[in-house]
Amino acid sequence: MELLQFFFSFSSSQPNLAEGASFDFDDISADGSPSTTVCPRRSLLADSSGGNELDSSTMPSDLYLFSGEHMILQQHNSFRVEPNFTNCKGAFFLTNYRVIFRDYQNNPPLDGSFEITLGSLHRILKISNNNGFHIKFILKDCRTVLIGCQNSSLWLDSLITQISKLAFLRNQTQPFAYSYKFDPKDQFFPSSCSPKLEFDCSFVHCVDGWKVYDPIKDYERIKITQDQNFRIVEANKNFSLCDSYPPVLVAPAAVKDEELFLIASHRSQSRLPAVVWQHPTTKASLSRCAQPLVGLIKGKRSEVDEKLFQVLREVNPTNSDVIYIIDARPYKAAMGNAVMGKGYENVTHYERAQLYFMNIDNIHAVRQSFEKLVELCICTDPCTLR
Repeated sequence: MELLQFFFSFSSSQPNLAEGASFDFDDISADGSPSTTVCPRRSLLADSSGGNELDSSTMPSDLYLFSGEHMILQQHNSFRVEPNFTNCKGAFFLTNYRVIFRDYQNNPPLDGSFEITLGSLHRILKISNNNGFHIKFILKDCRTVLIGCQNSSLWLDSLITQISKLAFLRNQTQPFAYSYKFDPKDQFFPSSCSPKLEFDCSFVHCVDGWKVYDPIKDYERIKITQDQNFRIVEANKNFSLCDSYPPVLVAPAAVKDEELFLIASHRSQSRLPAVVWQHPTTKASLSRCAQPLVGLIKGKRSEVDEKLFQVLREVNPTNSDVIYIIDARPYKAAMGNAVMGKGYENVTHYERAQLYFMNIDNIHAVRQSFEKLVELCICTDPCTLR
């Protein structure tokens, strides 16, 4: 995996941001949405968020907005400092979808222009050293981006606040995907396509992003819809079955919708066992679910949940003698969850079931391990390793 480090330094000219704001965002992290490599042809001529008019004479000719995307701020006289792109002079732009840097000085292959979608940000760190204050962006693909500024710490706080509000969203309907308005009349092309690159864009065609993924076609792809032992479930079309599951699921044909709701009530966050894959030859199925709400003392049971496991075992034509339950947690963690009313399957209640714990630590430990791996990969001085 390619690991890159970027550094930016801004001049003292300040964007049009609110004065007097002070925030502490020393360590911010959250989930995001996937990025894209195509954008509709819309010129960045005005701040559609209600701010000042943008100077169209300073806008690069290859920079366009998505339908529904608008400019938040722009910082000219910026430059990027990084071994392969020394002092690339250009401009920094922030929209409600992307962080953009355009190099006005160099031509390919020395062109230092780049874009970062806000949804690809994993964490923001505010750091300081002898050269002043900096903002370090850690991306979900292991890249790190370091932005330096000669402006005040307060200005950096305001910038972090602006980006954080756009990148780290708590409402599921706030991502840019909901602001984007598909227009079939738009001319689409890769965001890297600019006149100076002379890129052939003839192969790109209009695609409605909301229709890129079709769950029914995906189930047809793995041919599970051809198996009479399974059926397409639409009981979650309004997310009433499980609000974190897709609206279309696959379940055994012998299990009714009413039973699925009872099974969901027996699982953490209503995440009932849902079939996600079937082996093309053996026809053995793979299902995913959350831990059962059994508790530690009383050991609650669910007959319909046990029935579902039995049916999944019996419809396997190559091995109906056993069903394997794979729990990714360590056993001690599962016991700790049982004290809080959750837990793991009691195999004495699940006929011919075998339970295995994979001993994978919780997400916090896995994240720390991943960060140490990244640090090792990009480190130039072993003495600085923790």
